Amino acid sequence: MMGDNQRIHPAAEHIKSLPLPPAASALPEGTFFFQPQHRRGNRKPGYYSPPHLRPNSRSCGFCCLGVLAVFLMLLIVAIPCAAFYLLDEPHVPRYDVEHIGVNQFSFNKDDSLIAEFNLTIRAVNSNKQMGVYYRKTNRVAVLYAGKELCTGSFPAFYQGYHNTTNLKVGVVGSRVRILQGLRSNLDAEQRKGKVPLVVAVDVPVKIKVGRWKSPEIVARLRCRLTVNKLAAKENVKITDSK
Repeated sequence: MMGDNQRIHPAAEHIKSLPLPPAASALPEGTFFFQPQHRRGNRKPGYYSPPHLRPNSRSCGFCCLGVLAVFLMLLIVAIPCAAFYLLDEPHVPRYDVEHIGVNQFSFNKDDSLIAEFNLTIRAVNSNKQMGVYYRKTNRVAVLYAGKELCTGSFPAFYQGYHNTTNLKVGVVGSRVRILQGLRSNLDAEQRKGKVPLVVAVDVPVKIKVGRWKSPEIVARLRCRLTVNKLAAKENVKITDSK
């Protein structure tokens, strides 16, 4: 029987003979090192490389179908537009101020202005197949040196193709504040017979081609003109317009 003082000591040589894990810098990129623990025997360390992920062919197919659908929609819209452009050669309607009549134009003691004009605006639509809807929520203003003198509007109407319409528009301004310097300039230009004005029209419109109607858009028209005078019941002439 062995004595009680006998002890079992680990063999240092056996421990030193175990393989050490390789340095992290020695492993190829994307490789993970692991060393399985076994009760018996020693095995060489294994190396694991993650599998390469393959692209999802189904998602790529859906993406291609989406691009194709957008392309077809653009093609469907582009073909009629191109055909309309080639056949009709669309033009922007032309607008001119043909006449301006002054019913009232006077200053109060506080230098505020009272003005009332009658405008005749000529709208020419020379297109072959395009009509224009003019909405009633429009606004017409007459300005001098950036200052609104009077405002008004005209009724809603539809202008067909190959059509010319003369719009009668009444504009009124009541107690409009005019600075002394602006009034002095106006008086000087009245004496010269050259008073510059701007007629501004903001009108929502819809374009009609066949049965198709466009969404509502706001057309902003500006006509610069020069008149010989601004006096009530006088013969006011338009000497220049742009």
